[in-house]
Amino acid sequence: MNKKIHDDLLFLLDCFAEVLHEIGEGDLVAYLPKKDFRPVETHPYPQPDSVVELLSICFQLLNMVEENAAAMYRRGAETNTGLDSIPGLWGEMFKKTREYGVSQNQILNLLPTIECEPVLTAHPTEAKRASVLGIHRELYLLLVKNENSIWSTWEKKLIRKEIKSALERLWRTGEIYLEKPDIAHERSNVAFYLSQIFPEVLTVLDDRFRQAWVEYGGQSEILLKPELWPKICFGNWVGGDRDGHPFVTSDFTLETLHAFKSLAMEIHKTYLMRALRALSLSDRMQTCPSTILTSLENWYQQDTELKEKVLKRNPNEPWRQFCHCLLLFLEKGISISEYKKQLRVLRESLLSIQADLLVERFVFPLERLAQTFGFHLAKTDIRQNSEMYAIALEQILECIGSKDFSYRKWSESSKLEFLLAELNNPRPFLLPSQQMMEASQKVLDTFRTIQTFIQKNGKEAVGSFIVSMTENVSDLLLVYLFCKETGILEKDNMGELFNPFQVVPLFETIEDLKRAPLIMDTYLSFPIVQRSYRGQSIQIMLGYSDSNKDGGIFASQWNLYNAELQLTAIANKHNVKFKFFHGRGGTISRGGGKTHKFLDALPHGTLSGDIRTTVQGESIAQQFANKLNAVYNLELLLATTTKVTLRHKYRERKPHPAAPILDSLANLTKQRYQELLHTEGFMEFFSQATPIDAIENSKIGSRPSRRTGKRSLKDLRAIPWVFSWSQSRFFLPNWYGFGGALEYLFQNQAKDYEILKNEIPEWHFLKFLIRNIETGVYSSSERVYFMYAGLVEEQKIRDRFLSMIQKERELTIFHLNALRGKPLEESRPAMVETLLLRESSLETLHKLQVDALDTWRKNPDVPKHLESVLLTVNAIASGLRTTG
Repeated sequence: MNKKIHDDLLFLLDCFAEVLHEIGEGDLVAYLPKKDFRPVETHPYPQPDSVVELLSICFQLLNMVEENAAAMYRRGAETNTGLDSIPGLWGEMFKKTREYGVSQNQILNLLPTIECEPVLTAHPTEAKRASVLGIHRELYLLLVKNENSIWSTWEKKLIRKEIKSALERLWRTGEIYLEKPDIAHERSNVAFYLSQIFPEVLTVLDDRFRQAWVEYGGQSEILLKPELWPKICFGNWVGGDRDGHPFVTSDFTLETLHAFKSLAMEIHKTYLMRALRALSLSDRMQTCPSTILTSLENWYQQDTELKEKVLKRNPNEPWRQFCHCLLLFLEKGISISEYKKQLRVLRESLLSIQADLLVERFVFPLERLAQTFGFHLAKTDIRQNSEMYAIALEQILECIGSKDFSYRKWSESSKLEFLLAELNNPRPFLLPSQQMMEASQKVLDTFRTIQTFIQKNGKEAVGSFIVSMTENVSDLLLVYLFCKETGILEKDNMGELFNPFQVVPLFETIEDLKRAPLIMDTYLSFPIVQRSYRGQSIQIMLGYSDSNKDGGIFASQWNLYNAELQLTAIANKHNVKFKFFHGRGGTISRGGGKTHKFLDALPHGTLSGDIRTTVQGESIAQQFANKLNAVYNLELLLATTTKVTLRHKYRERKPHPAAPILDSLANLTKQRYQELLHTEGFMEFFSQATPIDAIENSKIGSRPSRRTGKRSLKDLRAIPWVFSWSQSRFFLPNWYGFGGALEYLFQNQAKDYEILKNEIPEWHFLKFLIRNIETGVYSSSERVYFMYAGLVEEQKIRDRFLSMIQKERELTIFHLNALRGKPLEESRPAMVETLLLRESSLETLHKLQVDALDTWRKNPDVPKHLESVLLTVNAIASGLRTTG
């Protein structure tokens, strides 16, 4: 174990032991993990729930010290060997551009086109309460504080006391949600990151770009002009994502839009006040430019009270007067475009008197905040399932007395003919006061709410209309019809209708991904669509979760890769640019993994500067809870997006002789994966050998685990699907199907097998995919999942599936080792060390979970038994650092 991790962990465990003694829980100290993080080998435990809570906290402390050690390592590496020493960050990006032969002017031209948008979602994957996450943040800061060598012995004791206080509160708070959190709590959690973390992080992020640019030898004029910089902004799904979420109402969406606007305004006021306090420049010491004086004079003529108030407070300080006026305008109401314009005036006035440093420290941050957050904080997407839109239309058709209102049974050509005719028809379907059935009323209320908001506040706060399970062009055009019905569509200079908001397809299953190019080709042929996207990048959302659940990791990743290439060809055909929105989850099987490696693995030519990507559930806290880590993860996204875009633009695409092999291999892996799912007794095995039933009863998110409540594999959301396999340590979605497919290739196409082997170090995509499968299969544990399989009541079913899983796992490990030319322990030592460090304590928790599941299933009406299971779910999630 890394010495720093070892020492920090031992320090925290010692503090925890002291706390337990002091609060009368001394008996539990014996069960704390030892120096090598091994728990006491005792089974059964006299206080199982307390031991579970204990080990869960210990895992959280381990995660914390590992995160801190990684941050300290990065600092040390940059100090000792330079900014280009850490993969994925700005320093390395500029180093790579030299290797690519890209000139500084080419970089300068590209930088303003870079726009990265992390989209925060609230899928049911965050197992920890908000209050617990708050204590984690506090503990992390105290751990960092304790490292500082400036403290005296007395001060060190005080810090230790603060740490013990936080640990006591963590122990006494209790970790699991006893009541399901409502969406207001989820909104508050997302709002915390958007308003409290990201504004401060943005300044540090910009400082790091500035430092790397100077070290690279970049032109200095870019440094004070934010319009020349790569951009980052944020998206949000909480309050807008109603796909299978009955609690996201139109009222809640409206509340969210207003709440985020208020938070954004507070951010601008706070930072503008900082500038106001700092810019105490006197007109006696320098001549104030006429631009500032003219603006002030115009404002004073319009409002004599304003003049009296400002001059009285800031005499002879024109820059302060200017900031004071802007602050008052923020409170009274000013458009974001006007605010940006006045900040530019402020910047240029200071540059004219050579106050560059003041611009850098006080005005540039204001402009970046305006660029990043606007007056909306984050764009809220409106997501709904295509099926719900179709049902709503059927109800409307029935309400108006249509002869045939069975819209879902119509052919695609009939749907398109109807939709296009209605879009060209000026009359609405309904009277505004007409009442509808429930589904159609909810859909119409959503669109009317958006229209009401944008009339008063502008369109900036609303993101896109995302259509889940897009299967046909009609699924997209139907949204245009609802926009027309509610007055959202606008007219251009020629009087033709267009949609001011993007209607974004979400291609989720493997079959949908295969159909996506044809769908988009047809979609882009309609004039109303062409008018709506004029001058914009066209968003397409790709689903990593359902495609994995559908066909396993290899088939999912390869079909996503191919879909991006084919869709990019369609974009070129129509002379447009696609912006891919990657619906990544927290786990590897759902598109997770290191951001820079994911971006490096994107198909050549598919990244053209701007990108959206979801950050889901527990991934939000893991990436952004601590500001230093937040800076690192956002820099990875921005810098690697820039690097990969440059590579795609200025480097030729390498030929990949393994591509045809991957095509057949994906089909083989999908076939084997689906054979498992369709083997007789699978649902029984899955239901009993994993804690899926407990997860469905957990309180870790406001969204139901199933879209419609039906108990079927199809209806089960991908997140609890992955979560349950992870908890029981099968990790099937991460690797199943790969080993058998490789065995077939090895036995029947030995030449192709060698081509594949040689391509791994040469092809970013293949290397990333193999690495993820390695992580998945190595995270699985034969000893553990055999324990869970013991819960399967029918031995015949148990033996059948264990035999299939064992054989596939052995083949997967064998071929991974063969492809690498050495065992996983040698090719991925850091991963192996991380997993082995956790294994003993995890096995203890798994034993306790199996016992708790057995007890609860035999006595399902006893709430205490379910609570015991959920405690283990949370603890194992802490140990694995993942849920769904």
